[in-house]
Amino acid sequence: CELPCWWGITPGESSWGETKHFLQSFAVEITENYPRSHIHLMEYPSPDGSGNSWHAFFYVDEKGIIDWISIHSKKVGGIFDTLQIFGAPSEIWIRSTGYYRGVEAYHHLELLYNEFGLLVDFSGRGNLTHHDGSDYLQFCTRDFGQYSLLFLWSPNSRKTLNDFPDFFPPPDARYGRIGEVSDLDEQTFYDRFSTNPDACFETRNDIWPVLPTYTPTRTVTETPTATPWP
Repeated sequence: CELPCWWGITPGESSWGETKHFLQSFAVEITENYPRSHIHLMEYPSPDGSGNSWHAFFYVDEKGIIDWISIHSKKVGGIFDTLQIFGAPSEIWIRSTGYYRGVEAYHHLELLYNEFGLLVDFSGRGNLTHHDGSDYLQFCTRDFGQYSLLFLWSPNSRKTLNDFPDFFPPPDARYGRIGEVSDLDEQTFYDRFSTNPDACFETRNDIWPVLPTYTPTRTVTETPTATPWP
């Protein structure tokens, strides 16, 4: 079925009872109320036949209806493919550990599509570059691969990253909206990355170690001092 439906399970419509009955036919294990109440974890065989196990999470509302699903998937492909299918995201958020003392930076790039009931989380490594007297982190399509973490919900409801507290930190912790941490916004990101499958953009490296105090509403009046991660 078409997203946000997954394997016939439709957020906002399917009950946990019927979903659990279906999952039990192939699940390795189902753990209910994990990591907290109303979130159920399913472990199932990897679709690639490797013998490994993958995980899916199902959040169930008070009426027993699936509110949202979280799964790792190759269904939407990489960044280029996702933009080709769904268009420009309504919001783009970036997280990074920053490059500090020779430790390679680890990034998350989140594309939010409320009109489709979809959040796509890409993760990967990044490179450090230096120009104009500053260090920059480079985010390139090739660093994020073809697998992503998908969050699926009914397009009739709206969600933000704050609706997934067990999977994302709050928006004022270590990440910012793309227009606050780079020279791109959602539309210019789309224009660049939907036409070039090997596109890149940069952010200043020195903002990331202090992102616990850096928010999308904060005005930066001076260059943050690079400090170790807590």
